[in-house]
Amino acid sequence: MNSPEPIDPGDQLIPLARVIRAHGVHGAALARVYNPDNPLGLLASPRVWLIPPTGTPQPVSLSGKLAPYGLILKIKNVTTRAAAESLKNHELAIARRHLAPLEADEYYHFDLLNLEAFLDNGQRLGRVVDLLPTAASLVLVIRDENGWENLAPFTEETIPEVDLVAGRLVVVDCPGLLQPRPTS
Repeated sequence: MNSPEPIDPGDQLIPLARVIRAHGVHGAALARVYNPDNPLGLLASPRVWLIPPTGTPQPVSLSGKLAPYGLILKIKNVTTRAAAESLKNHELAIARRHLAPLEADEYYHFDLLNLEAFLDNGQRLGRVVDLLPTAASLVLVIRDENGWENLAPFTEETIPEVDLVAGRLVVVDCPGLLQPRPTS
């Protein structure tokens, strides 16, 4: 790994992959890419950061190739299987400013996490706690303060409004979408 380099205070590091295990005996690692639509985006970035589960992010130089089961990475100065295995559960991130610009009404998945969800009548539904990619659409997992979860497909019909600045989105209820709650 390179010598420590400070992170620009204006940069938000965006995790794009997680090391899941060593690959082979020469220090390669297998990583699970968070965005299957752009599995090589990590390799195109001018700067990549290795983020340990606890500790300080460090800049790294890496190369890699796509495999059917993940991204095989070679990190500079990681030359043994044991060294690669020690990176298990480390995330690989890039600075937000290096992400590709989006079109209007497009969102990065990580921007949807933690948004407050409200019904179109103003009632608070909960907070987006997870995203489930499906063949049909992305599905938002919305959890309320009691731990109840609802699933809402991320479509224009179901989620007509997303306001990242305000940290909220609007969900239109339709038959079968919201789970009934027990009354007290």
